[in-house]
Amino acid sequence: MGLTALIITTSIVDAFSQGYDGSLMGSLNAMTPYQNYFVMSNAMTSFRTAATYIGGITALFLMPWYANKRGRLECMFIAFCLIIIGGGVQGGAHNTGMFIAGRIIIGLGTGVAAVSAIPYIAETSTDKWRPFAQGMYYTCWYVGTLVAAGVCYGTEDMNTNWSWRIPSLLQCAPAVMAIFMLLFLPGSPRWLLYKGRHRDAYEVFTILYGNGDPLHEDVKSHYFQALETIEYERSDGKQLDLRGLFSTWGNFRRTGLAMSTSVITMLSGSNIVTYYFSTMLDQAGITSSHTQLEINVILSAFCLVIAVIGSQCACYMGRRTLVLWSLGVCTIFLYMFGGLTAKYGNSTNKSGIYGTIACMFLFNGAYSFGLTPITSLYPAEVLTYSMRSVGMGVTMFIAKGCGLLVTFAFPYAMDKLGWKIYMINSSFNVLCCIFVYFTWVETHNKTLEQIDAMFDGKTHFELAELEMEHQRVVYESKE
Repeated sequence: MGLTALIITTSIVDAFSQGYDGSLMGSLNAMTPYQNYFVMSNAMTSFRTAATYIGGITALFLMPWYANKRGRLECMFIAFCLIIIGGGVQGGAHNTGMFIAGRIIIGLGTGVAAVSAIPYIAETSTDKWRPFAQGMYYTCWYVGTLVAAGVCYGTEDMNTNWSWRIPSLLQCAPAVMAIFMLLFLPGSPRWLLYKGRHRDAYEVFTILYGNGDPLHEDVKSHYFQALETIEYERSDGKQLDLRGLFSTWGNFRRTGLAMSTSVITMLSGSNIVTYYFSTMLDQAGITSSHTQLEINVILSAFCLVIAVIGSQCACYMGRRTLVLWSLGVCTIFLYMFGGLTAKYGNSTNKSGIYGTIACMFLFNGAYSFGLTPITSLYPAEVLTYSMRSVGMGVTMFIAKGCGLLVTFAFPYAMDKLGWKIYMINSSFNVLCCIFVYFTWVETHNKTLEQIDAMFDGKTHFELAELEMEHQRVVYESKE
């Protein structure tokens, strides 16, 4: 339990950095000193906001291979170092080019983390706590958004360049903390098995499932499930590269479902609120930057509470059910938000304006409940070990691409279409609900190795045939 708690805490710190960055740009775009320091055209605002996606996409081409070769922990260390460097460059920026360079470096760090931290949590957490641990990864994104919103709100009254530099520099703090925590984490047991370090892997399984007892039945069961499945993948010529993602029909389905998670979570409307909430509030009739920052702080706190509840519910609810409920309710409130914006956006009707803001809160609450936890949970579950790091790289590549689309296209779309863009987005969400209902498989209450049967028609381990091997490992561990 202690190791699982440390794994969850590490995921909190990692996701904190990403959430902090997301909320930071939404808050900075609403701050007067920041607006006065930089050019605030649609093109430049979009480019500064999207720079982290450019860095993230670059990292996703290189780091999946490195994560498989050198391990998840070493990859995570590199990620946190990049975030520290990028935060320093961004906070000390003297011009737009330097600011963008810092954000690209931060994006490199978050991209590296995506192909290492998420697989690590999935491969190291116990079955009981895996849904919660994976769900908390992006749930704690809201911890970062809350802190960033609070810091920006607190520094806004300084009315100097330090009001936006201080929040930028503080982005380094969680990465420093995460590097310290890495010293106490073991390697992924499944990565250790793939590297032939069976004894080390067995020790990790003993800590996770046997509370230190190497003879515990759960230790034997999970060790041999992982061992036989990984040996099968190795002997069957499974590739740790892009070819392996599409080598069989089962792998093609796995990859498709993992990629669909990125499309659904990134294009359901949440990124509009994250990066352009000030524009949305302007359209809703709330133009005071001070009031907008207050709303952002409250919204972040609300989303955090709901996402924690959703992560806990992920331990008991089916993944498919969780997404359908969350996405369905999101769609309803986004339709309502668009309709109220159309009617009251240019009015002084306080009831209408408050109703519009309420719909924004309820939309984000519905998103936080189901779609936030599933972002890192479902892809890591449906992908096999040999696919996981590269598959998460492809999945996050799709996510970053969707993020680029939102950050570049939506400012123009919101400027030209206004409230109609919310109606278009809501209709897209309806199509996503239909897709999830007919194509997603349910992975609830299954080990990572048992999920194989849902795609391949069978599992790749036989515990009865491995009892003698278990006795040999236990005997050697006593020597």
